[in-house]
Amino acid sequence: WSVLVFAILICADRRFRLGHGRLFALYVAAYCVGRFGVELLRDDYATHIAGIRINSFTSTFVFIGAVVYLMVA
Repeated sequence: WSVLVFAILICADRRFRLGHGRLFALYVAAYCVGRFGVELLRDDYATHIAGIRINSFTSTFVFIGAVVYLMVA
């Protein structure tokens, strides 16, 4: 997943010339997508909110924040 995210970041920066933290925001958003997927695969005990792992909630909120920053910047 990390290699795929790296390739996406390189291609996106070459094509769109991202700057002012937008490349980092894209990295954070892509990382959160992968982290959310990994958290769905885990079956160990963890804190849940409404039946969903708190780590999944965190990934979702950070993803939303990164996408909002990416759109605003």
